[in-house]
Amino acid sequence: RLDMAEFDLKNIITEGRKEVPQGTLVRVGLGSRPGTVTVHVRLPGQTEWRMYSDLQIVDGTVTLPVKLAFLSHAKEDADFIKDLAHRLLQDGILAWFDEKELLPGDDWKRKIDEAIESSDFVLVFLSATSVSKTGYFQRELKYALDQHQLRPQGSRYIIPIIIDECEPPRSLRDIHWLRADASEWYECLKRTILS
Repeated sequence: RLDMAEFDLKNIITEGRKEVPQGTLVRVGLGSRPGTVTVHVRLPGQTEWRMYSDLQIVDGTVTLPVKLAFLSHAKEDADFIKDLAHRLLQDGILAWFDEKELLPGDDWKRKIDEAIESSDFVLVFLSATSVSKTGYFQRELKYALDQHQLRPQGSRYIIPIIIDECEPPRSLRDIHWLRADASEWYECLKRTILS
């Protein structure tokens, strides 16, 4: 005979009370402890299912430990960013990448500001092009720095990533950088986001 348990699950969200992306596939089963569930998730574009065990049900809602990273970059660096966004997604990290997220007719300034505000991390990609360019990359960086000031002192929010030889802006000098040419840089990035 199969023992059945009942649980009241009305909603699944990601950390920070963000909605699960449309097109996400979810399988829910009982957790090993009362009041918990095991959730198997495949985000849109992921090739493998990820399992999250013993997630607590609180007021009918389960929160997936999925992080959102905003990818701030110069358009000339988009190929590098596109590959990284795909890699992050395969590791269970949602990446806000303008080429994927913005649709025709969107108020792109508002969408970008909202994405920066709601992201768990802002990855700022520094290249010879991005640091010397006048325009929207500089605005995104300033807005991310403003949002950083609203977060608790010492919390990680902005992660500068140097992708080619350049002089990082003075505004980022107090934040530890990551160099994309260093060995194990991606593993370090992933560990930082998921910890």
